[in-house]
Amino acid sequence: MAAPPPPTGLNYIAVIEPSLQDVFIAHSFMVLEVILLGCLFYFSRQTTRKKVVFQMNVFTLVLSIIVGILLDYRAVTSILSPLHNIPLSFDLAIGVLGVIQYILVDTTLFVRLVSVYPRKYLGTTKFLLLITFPILIKLLRVINVIIFTTILSRAISSPNGAVKFETEWATKPYLKIEWVSAAVDNAYASVLFLWTLWHRKKAHNTSGVTSFGRGSFSRRLAVIFWMAVSSFALPFLFSIAQVVVVLQPTGKVTPAIINQIVLVNTSLAVVGVVFATVWAESRAWMDDRTEHGLGGSSYGVSHSSGYTASSDEKGRLSKAQRKQQDLELQHLERHRQNERGLAGQTISTTSTAYSNAHPLELKSAMDTESTVSIIIPKA
Repeated sequence: MAAPPPPTGLNYIAVIEPSLQDVFIAHSFMVLEVILLGCLFYFSRQTTRKKVVFQMNVFTLVLSIIVGILLDYRAVTSILSPLHNIPLSFDLAIGVLGVIQYILVDTTLFVRLVSVYPRKYLGTTKFLLLITFPILIKLLRVINVIIFTTILSRAISSPNGAVKFETEWATKPYLKIEWVSAAVDNAYASVLFLWTLWHRKKAHNTSGVTSFGRGSFSRRLAVIFWMAVSSFALPFLFSIAQVVVVLQPTGKVTPAIINQIVLVNTSLAVVGVVFATVWAESRAWMDDRTEHGLGGSSYGVSHSSGYTASSDEKGRLSKAQRKQQDLELQHLERHRQNERGLAGQTISTTSTAYSNAHPLELKSAMDTESTVSIIIPKA
């Protein structure tokens, strides 16, 4: 039996409390997302705005802001107009948009993962093995949400739709399938990305070669670390927490609490994946301003044996960068002296080079191995 309507000008605390909590959660994240959207455009450049990751970040942020506005409208309407019945289709639309947000976040992580393991680096066979699982699990999630949405839509349009809607939502396995699939999808990307981070750091520490270029290795490692934490680790941890909650016995956790956990989890995933891009963009933006203030934005290296730097280019370098450059040149000179007996031959040594691409893509934040050929002149 439905409760009688409250007196004019009043409302039930049982209605106000969950609605007020939704306002606090949704509005707080929406304000943060608006700021991130502004920062994303402010620190980006014309070239980076054409990148797939940038465009996906913008679309995900805009979609999340729209969901936040809808949630604010729903909560405020429930508080101020208790006699106004919000249709169940409105709630269903918000839920579907939330699932789409999370799939978009994981797709963005997938694009970043592919940028770390390009096809030309792995080869076609290994590349296909790498991308097959995440593509299949995303297709599974899309099919799952379509089936679940269809079932809930039919429940809404049936007699006594509200009761049937709640029953289908609580008893059908599709919600659990989505959350478990999201956790597995996130775990796959997180493990591969963090393994790459550990492998690159280990390779750099054991190479004995000092690298220089646009930003030191430690700074680029910091970019990768924060990308790993905000883009991969945090969404994975919250996905695990979400799965633990949904697997609780029926009745132990109320639907309102589950909805709030989903809202926080989805919003944190969106903020985390976009924050990684904004952080990398801002560091590149500061590097550009610093370099332009010093009279240039890039520098080259050459020497008497084919590796010396011009005085004009050296003037553009900071003290730390010049020190790194000198150490590298000393390493090459010692190598040349040790191999002086190989006159007339060509030897190769492995050095660490950095991509000149903008760090919007992970591969531009990570070092790549290149070979420097040194021709030993005859005496």
